[in-house]
Amino acid sequence: MRLLEIASGCSGQFPVKVSVPFSRGEVFHTSQICIADYAPQCVQRKVLSRWPDDSIRWCLLDFVWNSVSQYQVTIHRDPAASTSEAGSPAIELNDSEGLRFEIAADDLHKMDQLVNVDIRLRHGGVEHRGILEPGKSVETGPVRWTRRWPVKFRSETVLSPLVGQLIAHTYANFPVVKFEFVIRNPQAMDHPGGNWDLGAAGSVLVEDLSFCFTMPSKADGSQLSVELSDTGQSFEAQEQLRVFQASSGGENWNGQNHVDHNGTVPLSFRGYRVAADGIEHSGLRAEPVLRWKQESIEAAIVYPNFWQNFPKTLEADQSKLRLGLFPAEATGGTELQGGEQKTHEFAFEMRWPQTDSVIQQ
Repeated sequence: MRLLEIASGCSGQFPVKVSVPFSRGEVFHTSQICIADYAPQCVQRKVLSRWPDDSIRWCLLDFVWNSVSQYQVTIHRDPAASTSEAGSPAIELNDSEGLRFEIAADDLHKMDQLVNVDIRLRHGGVEHRGILEPGKSVETGPVRWTRRWPVKFRSETVLSPLVGQLIAHTYANFPVVKFEFVIRNPQAMDHPGGNWDLGAAGSVLVEDLSFCFTMPSKADGSQLSVELSDTGQSFEAQEQLRVFQASSGGENWNGQNHVDHNGTVPLSFRGYRVAADGIEHSGLRAEPVLRWKQESIEAAIVYPNFWQNFPKTLEADQSKLRLGLFPAEATGGTELQGGEQKTHEFAFEMRWPQTDSVIQQ
């Protein structure tokens, strides 16, 4: 028996995954492994490694965590003693036309709520759109579903040398999608004089890389807000709301380790700025949750470690939310050298006003 403890500032229920070790010969079948507090929990299991005798050494467990409960990993000697009923994800991903979210209809919410997702890339002054190639299922319920797509970027006339990979995790009973997006420059890097010089042949200067979430069109106006857990402040807007983290916000925010291929530091100011319908606020290290709300539906987006991964932008208007991964607001763009890649992790939530939010400060 093992007691699980997860450090979190969140309250309520949310899906978690945790890797648990087992002694040699302790357990052989995943169905023997259970999660329990006062009652057994539905758990999804995946063997990560085994001992030479084929017993389980490490197992990845997915289940729903309640912040007020304590959980224990227990082992049932009868493999049939623990079963997990099949479920279905609260958000369905439909990639037949690029990528869109389709909320699963139930007795409470019988509506078609579609969110169109576009991946936009610009470099060399040319606009490209992310094109998803056929996806592959990686994990299948009952708690979490994971799907993976290769991504190419195409303009009206040319194919970008950059490539991507999109991984999406969806969950039973939680209308949240967790994304992992990898952008990679597979070109060979030139090394003039044996150096890794910025701006050398093989590099690509990205002027913008953004995820745009176009929301369902409704007659009633949208309410926009951002919560900043670093300061405890909230800002609201009716037309446009933007958070732009331009630099680290630290004392050495414009240090020489940030020089670009021109030998200059392109960072425009210290920390971040919030623009709410044209009114500006400033701070040092943003940890924002951006929300878009109408009477019948709400959405939120969050990028963990937002300020640490500057430059970053979160933006919303009446019809869409935008996450700038390598944002156009950044002076001088973002360079990807040949062979270099960057992984971004963020989450999107879509819910109804009477349901509890999973994404919190």
